[in-house]
Amino acid sequence: MTKKDLPQLNAYRAIAALSVCGFHFNIDSFFHNHFAIGWFYQLFFALSGFVIYLNYHEKLTTIDFTKKFIKKRFLRTYPLHLFFLIIFLAIEAFKYFIFLKLEIEANNEAFSKNNLEHFLYNFLFIQHFGDYYSFNNPSWSVSVEWILYFTFGILIFLLNKNLFLKIILIYTIIFLFFFNDYYQSTLGLGGTLGGFYSFGLGCLSCYMYIKFNIDGNKLLFKIIFWFFYFYLFFELFFLKGLSNIPYIYSLLFGLLFFLTSYVRNNGMLYRIFFNPLFMLLGKLSYSIYLSHLFVFWSLTQVCRFVLKFPTKIDAIGKNTVLDMSYSEANILCFVAYIFTFILSYFTFNYIEMKFYKK
Repeated sequence: MTKKDLPQLNAYRAIAALSVCGFHFNIDSFFHNHFAIGWFYQLFFALSGFVIYLNYHEKLTTIDFTKKFIKKRFLRTYPLHLFFLIIFLAIEAFKYFIFLKLEIEANNEAFSKNNLEHFLYNFLFIQHFGDYYSFNNPSWSVSVEWILYFTFGILIFLLNKNLFLKIILIYTIIFLFFFNDYYQSTLGLGGTLGGFYSFGLGCLSCYMYIKFNIDGNKLLFKIIFWFFYFYLFFELFFLKGLSNIPYIYSLLFGLLFFLTSYVRNNGMLYRIFFNPLFMLLGKLSYSIYLSHLFVFWSLTQVCRFVLKFPTKIDAIGKNTVLDMSYSEANILCFVAYIFTFILSYFTFNYIEMKFYKK
């Protein structure tokens, strides 16, 4: 019997969120140097495809339920996005005020990059169609994800699930042969095409999970799963041998979710790698994803203007950054993670879930 409650998958949301944070904590630290994996947003897309297909592929048969599904996904994603959009708009106003009063210039002049045009992109939830990242930069992928949810709901409603899967399979093959350069795209149509590839692989891996019945308690399965688990994350964080063909990672993500769905919580390795902390961080992952850049920016300003850390021009000669030792950078990143978790706990409970439950 297919289980639809698979809490162990939340651990991957946690790992992806922590890695995305490391990517944006752009100082010379252990976290940035080893966790800065630019493909983890594709893990989010693939995992969304798996979970959404698992829970809704048999339910989206009426117009009313389809509308309810689209509304629920919108209320889960947009309010928190809007909250941080307003915060970053306030930051632009603050930068403008500080320049007028104290003549302190920001890396980007107030309202130059985060202007009215890109505010409208963000407000309309289509920010990845802008020509550059703006306001809360990581939110570009949330824009893609919303389009994926909407497309999924419409396609499943209009087509039967078997025809939907055939279309996804055909699209995946076409993508692999003709459009794989879009895998690393983030903005514009390319971002949507790459996202739909990973989302579709998530759907296909979920279909395999539904069709097959594997005993997760067997020793052979445990050996195969844990070997693949350790290989994949060692590859992602250290080897990076597949980085010249990055679209393969989403295929591996789909296989990982398929295997993980059969894992049972009766072993020591499970208790270590699918522990309650990762389960919690997985639940908070969306809030972590949208809040971490604001936290890191705030701490950077405190270090720069309150604690008077020295600064330097970055490698591209464009931005002023903190001139920290390796140990100081690690401490700053660790503190940024802690404050991100604290803020995410409150935004999850009082913004993200508040509107979603309604």
